[in-house]
Amino acid sequence: MIFKLQKGIYSTIQNPNKPFEKRGLTVAVHPFYFRTNGISKKDEIYEIELNEELRRSKNHLIILEESFRIFASVDEITKFYISHPFIVPTIESDPTPSECDWNEIIIFIKKLWDEKNPIKLIGGFLWMGDNPTERGCLGFTEYKLNEEYNLPVEVIHTLTFH
Repeated sequence: MIFKLQKGIYSTIQNPNKPFEKRGLTVAVHPFYFRTNGISKKDEIYEIELNEELRRSKNHLIILEESFRIFASVDEITKFYISHPFIVPTIESDPTPSECDWNEIIIFIKKLWDEKNPIKLIGGFLWMGDNPTERGCLGFTEYKLNEEYNLPVEVIHTLTFH
């Protein structure tokens, strides 16, 4: 079950009025997209490593997920993630928020993130196919956070689709 915290941002916790403790932050972009085309051995390894990361992470987790996949992704994430994820619905095949804009996401990030370490980025594609000039959903999110909003980010390459 998910609850609306504010325009375009949801959570698995019901009390949106309680302030959140600032701590590290991980942003997962379409983390289960690989399942749409069948699961390869590489996908299985990614999923095992993703689940391990979620089990041991003390970071807040924001999931950017296509609107129609929200409930399936939340079900998967909450099997392993020990805290409560925040969910931002996106338009299909794109990390652009579907119910709010990036400025609202950045304001929310600044409420959660302690700024001691870079924001971890996981899931998604850095590039479209083998073309390193066309950003994938994770690459676009990295660009938005780092280049447009000057937030330090760290892509966890072992937890991306390629």
